Amino acid sequence: MLDTTCPLVHVAHRKLERLVNEGYLAVIIGKKGHVEVRGLVGDFPDATVILSREEIAKIPHVKKIGIISQTTQPIDRVRALVNEIRRQRPKSEVVHSDTVCQPTKDRQKALDDLCQASELVLAIGGRNSNNTAQHRPTPPNSPAPPVSTVAKPTTSKAPMTSAKSGSTKS
Repeated sequence: MLDTTCPLVHVAHRKLERLVNEGYLAVIIGKKGHVEVRGLVGDFPDATVILSREEIAKIPHVKKIGIISQTTQPIDRVRALVNEIRRQRPKSEVVHSDTVCQPTKDRQKALDDLCQASELVLAIGGRNSNNTAQHRPTPPNSPAPPVSTVAKPTTSKAPMTSAKSGSTKS
């Protein structure tokens, strides 16, 4: 058998294991049904999974909270949620171990830079890919229009209109 799990996902597992062994309540910032998060919860069934501010209420009031995230989460979302957990749990020791992988951070930064310089951005990728899904919303602080995603080639002959010139191209 060959384990093809991304090595950076293994790092997230080890970091969560360390936090749990040190007595922290495990919190995972990520999509509950995502395969990576399912694997983490499978290994740490007492972990609380959140993805929004509203879900912070699910985190018990305990002395020690240890947070990691799904490796493909937007780093700005992760940081905002960690700060909000600290705000809502001022009596808890909150430790965040950054597990968003560097390639994801690099793609997110590149997308933000591209949106700053573009009128339209198309992200081409798998329909079920979290990396592709993260490119759908307009990046924070971007004046660009929302990013559109394409999962597969299309045979559509619909003309594309240039927003700058108003001209139509076929």
